[in-house]
Order: sequence, then structure tokens, then C-alpha cells
Amino acid sequence: MFNVSCESTCDLPFEYLKERNCEVLFYTYTVDGVDFDDDMGRNPAALPSLYDAIKTKRPTTSQINVTAYEEFFLKLLQKGDLLHVTFSSGLSQSASNAFKAAENVAKMNLPHKLYVVDSLCGGGGYGLFVDGLLDERDKGATFETLCNRATERRLCVHHFFFSTDLTYFRRSGRVSGAAMLIGNLLKICPVMRVKEDGKIAAYTKTISSKKAVAKLAEEMKANATEGENYNGKLWIQHSNCWATAYQTKETLEKIFPNVSEIKIFDVGTVMACHCGPDTVAIYFWGKKRCY
Repeated sequence: MFNVSCESTCDLPFEYLKERNCEVLFYTYTVDGVDFDDDMGRNPAALPSLYDAIKTKRPTTSQINVTAYEEFFLKLLQKGDLLHVTFSSGLSQSASNAFKAAENVAKMNLPHKLYVVDSLCGGGGYGLFVDGLLDERDKGATFETLCNRATERRLCVHHFFFSTDLTYFRRSGRVSGAAMLIGNLLKICPVMRVKEDGKIAAYTKTISSKKAVAKLAEEMKANATEGENYNGKLWIQHSNCWATAYQTKETLEKIFPNVSEIKIFDVGTVMACHCGPDTVAIYFWGKKRCY
């Protein structure tokens, strides 16, 4: 028997992962000196409260430290072998702490194996990657096979997203104050992606969310498995902009009629601390990222 675990920044509903027998290690965020666990849909009031807070406050997020990883790993290793999938090392130093914790655990010579893999994915893309591993586990993959697949397939998840409000990108230092003002005035939408090193890069921009959605569709055609005949899962994520996410869904449904599943998720509380409202992302399986 073996277990699969991940971190809350996969942005899947906690109940969904619980039903799929996947353990979760939680990130935390802080507002006005008060710490909160990443919510993962457990409290309906958490996201509205956070979006209200970030209008005037700057929430902070914390890495997962080595001790927290060790305690989490040791608890699960009592049940059997463990494959743990981390949040992208390109987005957080937590992954480095996970590997340090794994080294410490290895010195204990426990009867069960621990394998840690850096997902090189974030948000809903991280969730899609974990979901794919759970599918393979449930189909009967062995522990060794699944560990190998995790390393082989992590760059096959694509993340493309845009924002219609640059205010929070200004706060994080990604754009200048002047660029934010001009961008918001002209409704410029930066289009971003997660690169092969697991880091985010803004690589182009459009004027209007409609053109940004068209750009996402263009990228999906170019990168998805079998292009417009893609028949895998397509996940859409949004930060407090349901209408734009639904418009994205309607557009992509027409272009990719064979998609096996389309789901719309909220951006989680920790991720929302960084992107703010008005961001829409799509995630899908395709050829390995080489950008």
C-alpha cells in the first residue's frame, strides 16, 4: 500500500482530495497579524473576507518549514510508502524544505519509502497534475511506476492566464506604477504562463479580456495533446471573476468539443494573496513545456 500527498496550493477543494484519499499539507497566510490555513473551500466566507481585506491591506504568506514537512511525512509513512508532490520550486522555497526533510527522514531507516517530486506546477495546474497521478494510482499503477511518471509528466501540464487588473501585480513588483495606471486605463491584459523551470513569466499582452481569452485558446491549440482534438481534462480557475471564467469556458468548449471534462475552480486563498482579483487561468495536458 502507498499514499500520495500534496500541498494546499494545488487549489482543489479539500473535500475532493479527501474523497480521493490524498493527504494535504497546508500553507498559511496572515492578515492583520492573524494567521489562517489555506482554506481549500472549507469555509465559504474565507475568500470573500480575503478579497475584502486586500482592498486596503497586504496579506502575507509563509513557506512550509522543514519541521512541518518531517512531521507530515512521518505520520503518513506509518501507513506505507509515500509519494509527495510539492508546489513548484519556481514559486516557493518550500520545495527545498521538503527535500531537506526527506533527507532527514531517509537517515531514520524507516521500513517504508518516501519519494518527493517537485511538480514545477502551481495553482490549478498543480491540482491537475496531482489529479492525473491519482487517476493512475486508482488504475493500479505501482509505487515505483507512479514515482517515475510524476517526474516524467510534470512538464506536460500547461498553465496560461491573464489579469484584467494590474494593481496587485504592481504590489508584487511585477509592473511599475506607471505601467499599472496606463494598463488599467487602457484595459491592457498581460498574458502569463508557467515556464519549464516552474516560474511565472508575462510574455505578451492584449487589450481586453476577450482578446486575452482568444490568446489562451491559441496557446491551447498549439500546446494541447492533439490540438483542437484534445480529449483530456481542461480546468479553468478564476480569482473573484466568475463571469469572465464562464465566458472563457464557453469559448473553449466551442473550439475543443472533445474535451472530456471542464471544471471551473476558485483561486485559493494563498494564491489570491498574490494575484488579487480578476485573474483567469486555464490548465490542460500537452507536449512538454519548452518555453
